[in-house]
Amino acid sequence: MTLEEFCQVLRRRWRAVAAVVAVAVLGALALGAVSGGGHTASATLVVTPVAASDAAGARAPALISATGMETYADLATSLDVAAGVVARLSLDTPPAELRETLTARVPTNTYLITLSASAPGRDKAVEIANAAAAEASELVNGLFGQRESGLALTIASRADPATTTAPSPTRLIPVGAVVGVLLGAGVAVLGEILERRVRDEHDLRRALGVTPLARVSLADNGTDGTGLPGAGRWDEASLESVRRWRATSQLSADPPRTLLVAGVAGGEGASAVAALFANASATAGAATLLVESDLRAPRLCHRLGLTTQPGLTDVLRGNALLSDVVVDVAGPRAAAPQPQPRTLATASALGIIPAGTDVRQPGELLGGRTFRDFIGAVAPRYDVVVVDGAPILPYADSVAVAAQVDAVVLVVAEGTTSRRDVETALAQLNAVGAEVAGAVLVAAR
Repeated sequence: MTLEEFCQVLRRRWRAVAAVVAVAVLGALALGAVSGGGHTASATLVVTPVAASDAAGARAPALISATGMETYADLATSLDVAAGVVARLSLDTPPAELRETLTARVPTNTYLITLSASAPGRDKAVEIANAAAAEASELVNGLFGQRESGLALTIASRADPATTTAPSPTRLIPVGAVVGVLLGAGVAVLGEILERRVRDEHDLRRALGVTPLARVSLADNGTDGTGLPGAGRWDEASLESVRRWRATSQLSADPPRTLLVAGVAGGEGASAVAALFANASATAGAATLLVESDLRAPRLCHRLGLTTQPGLTDVLRGNALLSDVVVDVAGPRAAAPQPQPRTLATASALGIIPAGTDVRQPGELLGGRTFRDFIGAVAPRYDVVVVDGAPILPYADSVAVAAQVDAVVLVVAEGTTSRRDVETALAQLNAVGAEVAGAVLVAAR
């Protein structure tokens, strides 16, 4: 994953990242409140020389080196000191547990030891710190006396209630924020890996290797929610996207003249996309034919208010001539006064062939030689032939048609169509040698 792709993942999943960061910060605040309720008191000890023999004086410099001072600091927080504090203050706390509340440090280039103790209450922390300082002094001085070191560990300053500190509950918030950002980024990347739906054009291109051709919205356009166009309005962004798709296809080295537009699993709005593309082609001045080959659920012409019979099936079965079934929708619609809502056709040279009479086995009819002959007959008469097909996965109809046209355009529902379904559809199309031009992403607002 490149940096650009990673940024796109974060941008798409910013809500999840923000939620994880918020939880981490709240967790850090709660942890700070729970662990930060104690008080810390500190006493200071100092190593000083005392009157001693010449031999003891000679050993003193080695005993107060940096290493020596760290050793005394370790002794000040030893189990022996903790046991002495428990006995001195008659505490119920086990020595090993009390030892965990003691800390000691040696300021750089000094002979000082800062001995600190933590406890729930301020007075208790002061009491334990002073008792630990006394015990540490006795322990270390006992060792000094045994070795005639000429040194002594004395208490320089006792712990005072006024100098105790209580950690702020907010002290862990920066840590929580950093952890939250890291975890949020991880959640975003993991979600992207496990995501099974097509979310945007990036998914089409990167995850599926399909060229995104256009992005259209099929809501608020005067339909009944099925995505089929009637006399409703289309938003300008969708129209412009389809116009750009048409222009790009015509500028290719070998522009397809026969084009199948089909959904993946059904319900994506493939019929509307096919109608929009045919409209854009006719508006640009190309003689365009829109063929309704979705014989399973032929709703396009019905939604357009056009006759549904005779149609494609009647031609394929030899019951009608091609000239009998082509419905010219360009003339009346082009003559409508302006301004008018954008409709299916606003220019000449657009014809539609309805599905026709119902048949029992449409797959055999579309996969046979008669449909190949039909394509061969209409292709020379039109600049562009757009075939509105049935969804690919539920039926074999469009796979059969795909093998007989120049290119196939998949229609994918944004946030609904799964990547696996797209992959399966591509595999079926590749198996018959179909040329997949790309995919149109449909977003319902």
